[in-house]
Amino acid sequence: MSRIRQSNRLALLTFFLTSLKVNVAFPNSSPIINSGWGSPDRLMHLYTATEWNSFHLQINHDGHIDGSPHQTIYSALMIRSESAGKVVITGVKSGRYLCMDSFGNVFGSHYFNYDDCVFKHETLENRHDVYHSPTHNYLLSLRKPKHFFRPGMDLPPYSQFLSMENKIPITRFITPEPVRHTRSADLYPDPLNVSREKKTALHYPTPKDAQDVNPSDPQEPLRLNKNEKEDPDDPNRHPNL
Repeated sequence: MSRIRQSNRLALLTFFLTSLKVNVAFPNSSPIINSGWGSPDRLMHLYTATEWNSFHLQINHDGHIDGSPHQTIYSALMIRSESAGKVVITGVKSGRYLCMDSFGNVFGSHYFNYDDCVFKHETLENRHDVYHSPTHNYLLSLRKPKHFFRPGMDLPPYSQFLSMENKIPITRFITPEPVRHTRSADLYPDPLNVSREKKTALHYPTPKDAQDVNPSDPQEPLRLNKNEKEDPDDPNRHPNL
């Protein structure tokens, strides 16, 4: 009886050690954690506002920079310290660095260039943050025209930012977008001609009351309410930042 108990204990110990090895061999598979993003709690959104509107800076998948009135997967950012007072800003979903060219235009790039993709970070007395390029000396803002940064200057609209806590579930960043697979007639021919359209000599006339279907008109940028005034500095009015 004692031998049976001893063998059972040995089996349980072996199972426990095996389970432990499996847990060590397969860590958390989240690309945000394992790809160097660090803790998901560090994700933030750069929020800027005026008396007219408010926006979150977002780095889109194609590298275009604009503002969204609410948090999106493209406005989730990682801000890392590069050196004293200098930071690197990266879009989590797009995987692009926030960069600036010699004319002050901002864009997202997959390739890091120190002169274009490093920003000087300063905190104002009102606890807002400003970012400017130490190389090109332009101020980061969501509007045109672009302005050179000067200490004590009157800051233009949409150039003062607050770092807001991320409210978007982490699963939104790690879940791949669905891919629709369709059968290719060239790669997978139909030997029985089951799905092939049969040719016919019949021609049906178009009904007299048929009407052309026009595509819907493009929607205006999202606004908070119907009575809200139009902001002349709205970054969505200037598609090329």
